[in-house]
Amino acid sequence: MGTTGTTGTTGTTGTTPPPPPVETFDRGDGTFETRVNATSEEEWVHVSFVDGSHVTPVDPMSDLSWDLAFRRYNVATNGGVSGAGDVAIAILPGVAFDDLLDAPDGPWWQDSPDADGDGTPEYVMADWYIYDYTRHTLSPDDVTYVVALQSGEHIAFRWLDYYRDGVSGNPLVEWAPLAPPPGLLTHEVFDSHQQTQVDASSYDDWVYVDLGSSRAVFPDVPEDSTEWDIAFKRYEIALNGGVSGMGGVQAVPLFGATVFDDLEVPVDGWITDEPDGNGDGVPEYALADWYDYDIMSHTLTPKDMTFLIEATDGSIWAFEMETYYSDDGASGFPTFAWREVVE
Repeated sequence: MGTTGTTGTTGTTGTTPPPPPVETFDRGDGTFETRVNATSEEEWVHVSFVDGSHVTPVDPMSDLSWDLAFRRYNVATNGGVSGAGDVAIAILPGVAFDDLLDAPDGPWWQDSPDADGDGTPEYVMADWYIYDYTRHTLSPDDVTYVVALQSGEHIAFRWLDYYRDGVSGNPLVEWAPLAPPPGLLTHEVFDSHQQTQVDASSYDDWVYVDLGSSRAVFPDVPEDSTEWDIAFKRYEIALNGGVSGMGGVQAVPLFGATVFDDLEVPVDGWITDEPDGNGDGVPEYALADWYDYDIMSHTLTPKDMTFLIEATDGSIWAFEMETYYSDDGASGFPTFAWREVVE
């Protein structure tokens, strides 16, 4: 990947042009460096860390194209009080940037309202630096961050410098893509949909997924939590609604439809997880009929159907099971395609 951002040209006066808002360099080893020209006292510089590019949202508070924004030494997340996105950050003090391969299971943080009365939100990365009271300079603290991007991808992130040729307000950071957190084996984002594979091979433990943030979550008390929308255990799929949770999640099956179709959201036909009705000790899961069982080969094959799922936040998602098996044929590794449906 080459340098991103715009490059200036020297004017007729021969003055040196200002550096571009964002410059990203591919180191060639799977890691990247991004330099941000955040010298303005008023304007934020918004960056997408899918590729380290500069974006210019018309309305940053509602736009989902950016992940982090920089202004001087401040950095904001597109989540919490700073934006409408699901960007969140895990803070890993003392963890070496080079040692991180997988995203952790949290805890995840977003920017929160002003708590100390200084008129500034509580930015998650507010403590990225050490301040030298003698020289009045900022230097990066020994902390690595993991950023859960709006795309559902994750990156390791570390500050390297705050100065360019002695001029402050020019953050230099390094970052690298990470494997998904535990529970999500793969997560890929396509133009039309997302695709996720879950390690649900345990006979005892559920894998809980938040559709909005494309992340596995780890609620302390799942039935009392609104962190998750859908959960997997072997071939079972639970919704955070009815007997399985307090999130109000519900679904409607659409037979013969695919996740790629132009789907209309119906008024009727919505169902959620119900109490055991046949005496087998298992709830009546709303998505229980997602598969056909081959009694000869003892294999599960997804039916020709798609579910619409209303998440805990009221958003609607098209959900289609693709396979129940890993690449090497092991069971308990469901892969599903999904996308948000805008009414």
